[in-house]
Amino acid sequence: MTHLRRLFTFCLRSIHHSWCLVAAMVGFLVGCFWSALSGQYIYLGTSVLIAALSAIILSLLLPTRFSAIFALALGFMLAECRLAPDLIALEQWRALVGQTITISGTLTEDPSLTSGQIALQLGNLQIHPATDAPDPPPSQPVENPVDNPVENSREGTSTPTSLPGTLYVTLSGSDGLTTDDLLRSDHLTLTGTLQAGFGTFAATLYRPTVTGWSRASPGDLAAQFKLWFAGLVQTYISSPASDLGLSYLLGYKAGLSDELSDTLQIVGMTHVVVASGSHLGILVGAARKLFGRLSKFASLLFSLLLVGAFLVVVGFTPSMLRAACVTVLTLIFGYLGRRIAPWRLLLLAAFITLVLDPLSCLNLGWQLSFASFAGILVLAPRLQTLFYGGKRPSWLASSLITSFATLLLCAPLLIYTFGNLSLLSIVANLVILPTLPAIMLLVLLTGVTSFLPFLATLLGQLAHLLLSFHLWFMDFLSQFSSLLLTLPTADPRVFLVYLPILPLCLPASIWTKLRQFLKSCYNKPHESPFRIRDA
Repeated sequence: MTHLRRLFTFCLRSIHHSWCLVAAMVGFLVGCFWSALSGQYIYLGTSVLIAALSAIILSLLLPTRFSAIFALALGFMLAECRLAPDLIALEQWRALVGQTITISGTLTEDPSLTSGQIALQLGNLQIHPATDAPDPPPSQPVENPVDNPVENSREGTSTPTSLPGTLYVTLSGSDGLTTDDLLRSDHLTLTGTLQAGFGTFAATLYRPTVTGWSRASPGDLAAQFKLWFAGLVQTYISSPASDLGLSYLLGYKAGLSDELSDTLQIVGMTHVVVASGSHLGILVGAARKLFGRLSKFASLLFSLLLVGAFLVVVGFTPSMLRAACVTVLTLIFGYLGRRIAPWRLLLLAAFITLVLDPLSCLNLGWQLSFASFAGILVLAPRLQTLFYGGKRPSWLASSLITSFATLLLCAPLLIYTFGNLSLLSIVANLVILPTLPAIMLLVLLTGVTSFLPFLATLLGQLAHLLLSFHLWFMDFLSQFSSLLLTLPTADPRVFLVYLPILPLCLPASIWTKLRQFLKSCYNKPHESPFRIRDA
């Protein structure tokens, strides 16, 4: 245990003090964004990857004046090595666009409703040749896909081709499938015309024919637990309050209606129904208060176990991975008694998530997650210092500044993607976020105490009361649709908003060194040609 603690301390000290490591991470992020956005890459072999890693370690052990610049270039090379296979796979997908193919894959996330259609995300994709297509689907949907799999393969055919990537699929429901039938890790076989992808999706299939549907036994136990727990909660909390409560607690969006989804978008509160850092912060905060009385290590251990369990149940989405990464790093730093600057924590979390999946930088959820994180921990404290100096603002002022900072950093991304921006989110955050921990606790206890009907009914009624208030309040705010700004989409000029904001987000150490440099220039001897003279 002592050696592990020393190892963690050494790594965290390197992150905190080594500018070479910071430069390498910045170079990696720049390389990921440049290659992902431009589609261009430099294919580098494994030997170059090993050499770059060795050079970065050497620059950390033997720092010199040019080590940071050297590490920046090496980080860019590492990004090229990591991203090249994914970009090669995207080129192979683009060659198939417009063709009618049969493809099979596994559901990587829970299904959701979008404009009356079922939206799915498929991974572990395999493309079947034309002669390897499964038989047509039956006239009636399969009631038990575990015992009666639809998918059948013809013998004597060629092997399906596997391609990496994620496929976005929308089903019209004509096959008899609903969001209640489908479960994460289910295996689907679809036939349709492949279309171009967007964001991190390699390709899309709109309204394909479902030619196969099967579920492994036992399948995804975490997804089955979430479905079972949702059924317990829905027994004591009626819809749509139960649907909203389950989305708060577990990010379970399968039951959200189109009307409620539109209301959330108008009010600008779609982030509260997506499991992210705020949900993890509430759960971890409760665990630390509960187990922190035992010992500091017990608080860390149970908090990490809770983060892992929540991640498995919700799913490995980009925003959830970012939230888990930031939470785990914060817990470890706190346990070792070390503080880390928020911008370093942000940089390290972005580096780790892009190493796992470099194309996540194109995911809007990943971008909004880091933008909101930067607004809360970086921009909001600077604005508080700007307006209040060393004084501590009131709760209302602090909440307004935090909501404004988050909206300011997320606004360009939302406008560029959707073409609209809701100003109602500032008001909605002041009312909904303070009561969110109480609702999550009541919904959780309602399901946990389901074996005691009297207690579960009482807790369910309390949760239903608060959830009904949320529904009424969001419906009331949605009537002010004039505060939903509509602007042109895909206009890159909207990102010019970041130019006056970025100086406020720069680390304080950079501003300190800049002031020292200007002061030294001002105080140089008279014969210096670079002296800044008095007026």
